[in-house]
Amino acid sequence: MILRLSYSDGISVVPLDMTVEQLRREPVWKIRLSALRRYAPSYREADVLFPLAIDDPGAKRIVELLQQAASFGVECQVDPDLLRGLTAREDYLREKARVGLLIKAHDESVADRFDEFCRAEDTLMQRPLKDRQLWDAFFMSAMGRSANFSVPGSGKTASVLGTFAYLRERDLVDRIIVLSPKNAFGSWRDEWAACFGADRPLRSLCFHDPEFRGRSTRDKYSTLLFDYKRYDMILLNYESVALGEAAARIAADRALVVFDEVHKVKRVGGKRAASAVQIAAAAPYFIALTGTPIPNSFEDLYNLLHCLWPRDYNWYFGMSANALKSTSEDDVEHINESIAPFFCRTNKHQLGVPQANEDHLVDVPVERWEQQLFQKVLRTLSGEPFEMIIRLLQLSSDPRMLAEDLSAGDYADLFDGEVQTGAGKALEGLQVDDRPTAKMVACLDLVASLVAQGKSVIVWCIFKRSIRNVVHELRERGITARAISGSTDMPTRARIIDSFKAGETSVLVTNPHTLAESVSLHSVCHDAVYFECSYNLVHLLQSKDRIHRLGLPQEQYTQYHYLRAVYERRGGSWSLDRNIYERLQHKEQVMLDSIDRGTLEPGYTDERDLELVFKGLFDDEGQRSEVSDQGVADDMQEPKEM
Repeated sequence: MILRLSYSDGISVVPLDMTVEQLRREPVWKIRLSALRRYAPSYREADVLFPLAIDDPGAKRIVELLQQAASFGVECQVDPDLLRGLTAREDYLREKARVGLLIKAHDESVADRFDEFCRAEDTLMQRPLKDRQLWDAFFMSAMGRSANFSVPGSGKTASVLGTFAYLRERDLVDRIIVLSPKNAFGSWRDEWAACFGADRPLRSLCFHDPEFRGRSTRDKYSTLLFDYKRYDMILLNYESVALGEAAARIAADRALVVFDEVHKVKRVGGKRAASAVQIAAAAPYFIALTGTPIPNSFEDLYNLLHCLWPRDYNWYFGMSANALKSTSEDDVEHINESIAPFFCRTNKHQLGVPQANEDHLVDVPVERWEQQLFQKVLRTLSGEPFEMIIRLLQLSSDPRMLAEDLSAGDYADLFDGEVQTGAGKALEGLQVDDRPTAKMVACLDLVASLVAQGKSVIVWCIFKRSIRNVVHELRERGITARAISGSTDMPTRARIIDSFKAGETSVLVTNPHTLAESVSLHSVCHDAVYFECSYNLVHLLQSKDRIHRLGLPQEQYTQYHYLRAVYERRGGSWSLDRNIYERLQHKEQVMLDSIDRGTLEPGYTDERDLELVFKGLFDDEGQRSEVSDQGVADDMQEPKEM
């Protein structure tokens, strides 16, 4: 069997020693080469056509399968133009990788082009980019498809807008399409105004604006599809899966597509991930943004890399989602070598952001009645570690929450990974009242002291009840405090933030799930109080960076205050808050060290960390028996005021 392979609207296979009909009946073709069927061959009079683009990975695979059939008597004559076309894509990507490494190294060979880029940026940006931001913007402009893993608060948004301005000036793009959490929309609009000024007013489309309230998905789809050319910037949130097809169609039309907080696209195989890859693949220019690219394991990179290079992932990166879950040292080295050319990363120190003060740690011994409830929670939930963490956090904040059921939403975003656990029932047999916990009193005293010094304060909580409690108690003390939670609509949220920035509100109480992303408060607030802190490193870093980010003057302090409830244990004290804090500090340092090395390091899965979170709680059988013995004592004598 002699086959001639060439390219014309697809891979053309011409049998030279038989007809196409005879070829179809050949056992080698029907059985040995049956894998070719997946590429939808079209049997024509003179040839078999596989309708794939020359740069489609499937095209190369077809040629490989036919060449490997030599042992079955198949001789392939491959047109030289086809061979060059098949390798062109690989050559292109490897050349991109080479250029990416040169730019990241600030190599002399790219110095002239960088200087040219900087001169262009000077004429395009009203607020100049810093040197490190210029290098990042130059990198993203040159690469076409890349990621920016700079730490939160390092000015990634401005760098991207610098990239967009340059590409539009070169007539390569017309608009920027941003997919992000809806909390970030305001930041993109604010940064546009700061970067370009009044000379380039923004024309933006956002379906969360009041004018679109009550509009159907169909209406939004039509607006997106037919009116998109009117806008400079289109803002979509990751939940807009239904708009994915329309977004992909307009992305293909000269758009720079940006995925902000791309770690949100994390469930491999999910609808959100599929829609994201579809949109990213259509865009001629694409940028992925996140300050925490690998909060858990290297599997977090799977969707990201498919968005960056959807057609090249298998041959260039080539690791399955399962393989990325558990990586050896050799795997880690291979992954870093593969992805290093395609991301840039800048830390705050490189941008001249002043260092934050040493953390103010407030250890609060609990009251006796809290200690007794603590023993009961341990005894009741000793076999439910994730629920125990949540219940102990609730106990130190407001024990009344223990008498309520836990829904799946109560677990959302409390941990780095996706926790597989059921809903928890209310804890029965507990006598609780509305007296404030020792930790709550300490928090209120601390915030009141800061406000008395004329300072604005942001208080971070986890639970909605805690947000309400803190706001209520502060108002009882005559302090102007307002809350933002997930149920706060966008217009109200904007008014509250404006009020806080204007000094009309002294204390802003919120949670990281709602406000940890993209909102900039560093011009008016320099004290953050962590009444509750989850085990989510991404949220911790993002919440800290609301008040510690690019733009702070060198003499400006930034102070983080952490409240930590402390319980008595046999032979000493124990604190869940303290253990969570120490573990998060370690994980943050690992991430910062990897930035200095120019590599990526995964975090730890929640299961591996459980023993560290519970360190000192069940370290030996004596402490386990203590829980049991204390439980008997508690049953015999309840606290008098419960």
